[in-house]
Amino acid sequence: MTAICIYSGSSDGSTPIYKDVARQIGSTLAAHNIPLVYGGGDGGLMGQVARSALSSGGHVTGIIPRAMVAVGEKGERGSTSHTTLPSHPNLDSIVVDSMHERKLAMAHRSSSFIALPGGFGTFEELLEVTTWSQLNIHAKAVIAVNVDGFFNPLKHLIASAVDAGFISSKNAHLIHFLDHPLDGDWGLAAIDACKNYSPTGEEYAFDWSRV
Repeated sequence: MTAICIYSGSSDGSTPIYKDVARQIGSTLAAHNIPLVYGGGDGGLMGQVARSALSSGGHVTGIIPRAMVAVGEKGERGSTSHTTLPSHPNLDSIVVDSMHERKLAMAHRSSSFIALPGGFGTFEELLEVTTWSQLNIHAKAVIAVNVDGFFNPLKHLIASAVDAGFISSKNAHLIHFLDHPLDGDWGLAAIDACKNYSPTGEEYAFDWSRV
């Protein structure tokens, strides 16, 4: 794997397990020499996974839109979640012009996608790369780390959409939900899920011009 893209919240969440799993995944990526690509912020689970990877000797690429850097610098909206991490030898910080450019740059650099718990932005990123998979734009693993059943409502929504005829049964499992690692090691389980992913169905064109 060239790198793994992590989508996650800019908040820590309401229980410590979310932070614990984020840190575990960051350190496991570093231990397996797998670079991390993420959204570039220093707050919430984004910051947790990135700092954990860096402190464990891993390489991190953070990609953030220019407008979000400005929000962090000005301290607007009472939030510091959009500021970038401090300079680090193993950190590449990339500032782009838009959210669209950010997501495309993250996808280009990654061989798999992992979503941790998060809010609207995380949902949007997860479902967008799943849509790209459905459209045969890529053949990369899409993994949702279902800590404490966080993504169970999404599971149910997908099942409902299949029943209603809006998602075909062959696409019902484009997202792999990682539920309960047998040994409790979420990091290793997430990496194994990416490594063991095998695309099925039509040939994939990898035509990023279609995105």
